[in-house]
Amino acid sequence: AGAFRHCEELVSVTIPEGVTYLGENAFYSCDQLTHVSLPDTMTRIEQKAFWECIKLSDITLPDSITYIGPYAFYKCGLTSITIPKGMTAISARTFSSCYNITEVYIPDNIQTIGEYAFARCYNTMSNRGLTTLYISDSVKEIGKAAFSFCEALTNVTLSKNLTTIAEEVFTWCNSLEEIVIPEGVSAIGKSAFSSCDKLSKINIPDS
Repeated sequence: AGAFRHCEELVSVTIPEGVTYLGENAFYSCDQLTHVSLPDTMTRIEQKAFWECIKLSDITLPDSITYIGPYAFYKCGLTSITIPKGMTAISARTFSSCYNITEVYIPDNIQTIGEYAFARCYNTMSNRGLTTLYISDSVKEIGKAAFSFCEALTNVTLSKNLTTIAEEVFTWCNSLEEIVIPEGVSAIGKSAFSSCDKLSKINIPDS
């Protein structure tokens, strides 16, 4: 764990073929790291592996990856994310505070999104951040506050197979003007849309 933690001059990393996992805190707070190349043999990235790699903008996650741990990319400089096809779940807080991300597409291999997974993907200095969110119909569960404080979020497409809107899931998404609740939803959690100041249209199904 923490193999290259706080290596403050590290700019680029290439992980060779044959390596299957990155340990906990592997590149924790390597704040000059901008580029990471991962092999197709990679299957796991453990928690906090790239915690606060604030300049990390260039990384491709191979489809061989089946697990990415909590906080793995917390407060990274990522501008886009492609979720590996080998994964079925996104862990808690995996991409939280990645404030340079503008679009998130949750593909049809994902079934669950953990709590706070993309929370605070918003840059208060530039007033920019996550604006567009598409969640495929394979997703059945979204955790508490998963997209909370994404203050630039304007476009949201939810999975048709959701049955519950979790508590605080879109709280403080105060650029969101419209939301369509899928037909199968039977419960909306506490404060799910609290402080969404611009929300003027909500389509709620009979269910």
